[in-house]
Amino acid sequence: MKLTIYTLKDCPACHKTMQYLKNHHFDFQEIQINNNLALMKELKAKSGFVTVPIIEMAGKYLTNFEERELEDFLAKNPSSY
Repeated sequence: MKLTIYTLKDCPACHKTMQYLKNHHFDFQEIQINNNLALMKELKAKSGFVTVPIIEMAGKYLTNFEERELEDFLAKNPSSY
């Protein structure tokens, strides 16, 4: 199962998160949510988050980019990527 990362086009934290995932050979799909109000509302309802990046894996969500938190999040579901 792939990771999905929801981003905004000019978001520095989004770019850092994707670079981290690429550098560590994670398979992921990027979905830009720019100007997609319906998707933004859906993500808020599902994840409780309103900031990006939002990382989705196996129905669980993480927001923002803190390397340690991302490592912990990924380690909890190693078969999901």
